[in-house]
Amino acid sequence: MKIKLPKKKWITIGVLGIILIGGGVWAYKSFAVKPATSTTITGQVQRGDVRNVISATGSVSYPKTVNLTFEQTEKLVALNVAVGDNVKAGQVLMQIDPSNLQQTVNQQQANLASAQAKLLQAQENALPTALSALAQAQQNINTKQTALTTAQNNADSAYLTNQVYLAEQNVTQASNSLAQAMASGDSTIQSKQTALNQAQQALTTAQNNQNGGAAATLTAAQSDYEVAQQNLALAQKKVDQLNQGQNSADILTAQTAVQQAEAQLQTAQTNLGKATMVAPYDGVITAVSGQVGQVMDSSSGSNGSSSSTKPGVTLAANPDALQVVTSIGQADINKIKVGQKAEITLDTEPNTKIPGTVSVIAVQGTSTSNVTTFEVRVMIDEPTTILKAGMNANVNIILDEVKDVLTIPSQALKTINGKNFVLIPNSSGSSNSSDAAGGKRNNQSAGANNSSARNASGIAANTQMVPVEIGLNDGTRVEIKSGLTEGQEIVVSIVANSTSSSSSSQKSSSTNPFGGGQGGSSMGNLNRATSTGGGNRAPAGAPASGN
Repeated sequence: MKIKLPKKKWITIGVLGIILIGGGVWAYKSFAVKPATSTTITGQVQRGDVRNVISATGSVSYPKTVNLTFEQTEKLVALNVAVGDNVKAGQVLMQIDPSNLQQTVNQQQANLASAQAKLLQAQENALPTALSALAQAQQNINTKQTALTTAQNNADSAYLTNQVYLAEQNVTQASNSLAQAMASGDSTIQSKQTALNQAQQALTTAQNNQNGGAAATLTAAQSDYEVAQQNLALAQKKVDQLNQGQNSADILTAQTAVQQAEAQLQTAQTNLGKATMVAPYDGVITAVSGQVGQVMDSSSGSNGSSSSTKPGVTLAANPDALQVVTSIGQADINKIKVGQKAEITLDTEPNTKIPGTVSVIAVQGTSTSNVTTFEVRVMIDEPTTILKAGMNANVNIILDEVKDVLTIPSQALKTINGKNFVLIPNSSGSSNSSDAAGGKRNNQSAGANNSSARNASGIAANTQMVPVEIGLNDGTRVEIKSGLTEGQEIVVSIVANSTSSSSSSQKSSSTNPFGGGQGGSSMGNLNRATSTGGGNRAPAGAPASGN
């Protein structure tokens, strides 16, 4: 028996069915797991420059400067320059009061004239004085010769015996004469007595000579004669020297005095010359100290002010020549050579690169807190208005450099078992790679249910691995010597995006195309493509897409 439902109920059941079917479709679409997506970041092989550098900071300065000051403590009377003035060699910069210095010069000139006069007098008197001394020495030796002859005669034994005999006879005669005078009462008694005394004295002398006195006299006479001979020889030598043009001791002494006076005058004249400060070479004034009227010691007189700082200027030899002085650690110093090129930049002008050349490398380091650094000077190659002395600057010293070569981002280079590879997109839509370990070829088609497909070697689908020969690598870009061509597209990195069952929660991660960790590129000119479901790569430059 059929039960008929009212028409109104059938309509209700139909509506409920439609709602259930629609809800199921909505639930499937909302909660079904969506295929994972991956984004391939690509770039192109480009021509460019690659280089290795050592970076440092330093200060800008003039390579050749001189500080000019006065040595004398006198008042500053002229100041002719200011900071920034260009000067020529010999140009007067400053001057101090020369009055006292001029007086010293005048006094030394007088001293020299006096010494020269004494020298002339000594030279003029030398020969006459020497001849006079020679004549006197000759006369003296004659006298000594006579005395010696007499002493020699007196020392003869027969002569001495005869002298005693004669003296005895004289005493006898004198004694008899005195006796006769006394007997007769003659008035000559006194004179006779005197004669007797003299005769007795002569006898005593004769007896003394006979007993050795004559020998002593002879010895003394001989010594006096020898001294006279030596004096005569010296006098003759002096005359001979003067006749031969040689100087006497008096002349030598006078000459020494003249030389000393000349040296003192030269010093005084030099000091007077230093009262005027002149530029030693062409250059620019970089600093000035002092003011007119300043006296350079703390005890100034009534005129002018006093100062313990001497007036002076600092002169840079060439205002267009600049250098950067920096410090390099001992780990890098042996990599740097004189003549290496460098680039200088300022924090305020980061895009302006100023060329320079390493000019000086210190042979001895400086240690601070057990850290040793070496001073390195980099000369600026060309004049520039950007750099000023005293600025802080950044320096890149170029160790190695290649220009206009094929380059890729360093991130795109992969090394497996010591060999270098680069991934390139596979236009056929399949993975074609060489197993770096075994050299196998692996072709894998991308399936709709394998959106981030990788082949057996761990290489991302739709790519192939190309061996390359590299050159210089600066950490940002690497030189490609072979294996790639200019403009060829390469894979820099692959970003894998995973989507959960909740449509409101998504995660993405950057995937190394060789199965490694995350990666990213700081380089420009990179293309981003998204593969969905089957991992098909979007055309280069196409925007990333999602479901």
